[in-house]
Amino acid sequence: MSIYDEPVNYLGMFPPKPSYADALADVLGPPPPVNRLIPGGTRIGVPIAPPEPPLILVNATGISGTTYSLQLHPIGTDYLWHPGVYIFCKLAPNGNWDAVYVGETAAFGHRLSRELFAHHKWPRIRAAGATHIATLHIPGPLWSRESIETDLRHSLNPPCNDQ
Repeated sequence: MSIYDEPVNYLGMFPPKPSYADALADVLGPPPPVNRLIPGGTRIGVPIAPPEPPLILVNATGISGTTYSLQLHPIGTDYLWHPGVYIFCKLAPNGNWDAVYVGETAAFGHRLSRELFAHHKWPRIRAAGATHIATLHIPGPLWSRESIETDLRHSLNPPCNDQ
């Protein structure tokens, strides 16, 4: 095979470079068909992502009287690495959520996802029946998280907190 067997560009010096789209198609395959609606509103051509689970909010009132609105997720949820306050909780027979443990963290993803089983209270939290975690994102310094954690802890009196 000689260099003359290769395709050449208009200058006759180099083979043509594939476009970015061609290179991407080689890796990913052909693009999906255009996302269109057919009568009745059904989408064809592109798979539709499953819907996001509904956002469940629970309210907790601190000893100061301040009400905080927290997001509720089952234990095992993969969290983002945001700072905040969290409450391990369980569903009570009356339909309310009972606090089992109140804490604060610089990163939900570290404390509640990656290192959950290394939590110093994990055995007691599980033994107390916790099934969910309520989280409140608190950007800012440590003292702001500790202030809200203390406010909630003194009001809720969770059984797994020793303070």
